[in-house]
Amino acid sequence: MDYDTMEYGCSFSSDLREFYFSRGNTIMFTRQEETGWTSPEVIVSNAHEPCLTPDGKTLYFGSWNALPAGVVNIIGNYGIWAKDREANGWGKSRYIGQGMYVSTAADGSLYVTEFENSELWRPARVSINEGRFSDFERLGGGIAALEPAHKIIAHPAIAPDQGWILFDFSGEHLMLSFRMADGTWGTAIDLTEHGFKPQAGIASIAPDGKTFFWHEDGDLMWASVSIIEALRPLSTGSGR
Repeated sequence: MDYDTMEYGCSFSSDLREFYFSRGNTIMFTRQEETGWTSPEVIVSNAHEPCLTPDGKTLYFGSWNALPAGVVNIIGNYGIWAKDREANGWGKSRYIGQGMYVSTAADGSLYVTEFENSELWRPARVSINEGRFSDFERLGGGIAALEPAHKIIAHPAIAPDQGWILFDFSGEHLMLSFRMADGTWGTAIDLTEHGFKPQAGIASIAPDGKTFFWHEDGDLMWASVSIIEALRPLSTGSGR
């Protein structure tokens, strides 16, 4: 597989007329116009895995930019950055914090892969304080139950209503967990047991909650969330 042409990690605007995706280590952009979708163009280099906020004002992404003075990251110079939409396009990149792969719910809640150290990565909900990540809240229940067998649990893709979440192991092997009535995360469901290839990973969910996307063998794939909802009866509570 040619990494430079591999497509993965995508994000739609809330009106579904803007589409951002990774191609290798660049973020591409296309817009739906009256004549159809525009030709994809590069909007951020040396970056990947874009996430557009529901209000369309901020684009989060992972990047290998030089870190701000005094900042030391667990994973080299890799971190989460953001651009703010301005009148004439996107502004300058600004550093947000350690982590990988931002996903956002309809109310703006942010989820990210938190780095405990270079070998242990975990999905977490995160707050932003004065422009930087703060207060990482690890996801427990059926997701935490996968530890310590899986050291890298990554790429949390949260549903718009935060009722379910997709994630993977090191970018492959898609997993699913539903939020239980008591707010905990239910038993993790292995999607390789329900028709998905082991190579499937790095999922994202459309803002309207009707379709979801994932990377597989170098390409972006998509399906209706009806596939997800059909698995809800398999979910059981696992405690915090």
